[in-house]
Amino acid sequence: MSKGKKISPRHLAREWAIQFMYQLDLREAEFDEKDLQLFWQQLTTGVSAKKMRDFKNGQPFSNELIRGTLNKKDELDALLQDHSSNWSLTRMPAVDRNILRLGAYEILHTETPAQVAIQEAIDVATVFSDKDSPSFINAILDQINKKK
Repeated sequence: MSKGKKISPRHLAREWAIQFMYQLDLREAEFDEKDLQLFWQQLTTGVSAKKMRDFKNGQPFSNELIRGTLNKKDELDALLQDHSSNWSLTRMPAVDRNILRLGAYEILHTETPAQVAIQEAIDVATVFSDKDSPSFINAILDQINKKK
């Protein structure tokens, strides 16, 4: 995302979903609603009124993405493995793996247009991952979209 550009609550929701799923992945933990509630409590500590409005607008979408992606995790992982030749999921950086899971979930299981889901995944990768990740994520999600 370019500096000075207003970030939409839906984009923030995706970033929050990635942050939560990344934490869960690194801990190798199963999804627990208590962990999600703790995540939201920590995220809102010290939030300004303007940011709180963005939070209230984005949190429901983020919860939908988190729960949906984690509910379909095994299906998504199998699909990602099929489309990432020479890259096992365990070999991928955890942040990329979770961006891919979320992007694939949005493409396959939501009303979000595929091109929007792909672009959002690329934008999130630009913020949270290394310089090569956006093109890697684009290639895999594009393959998934073409075969859906």
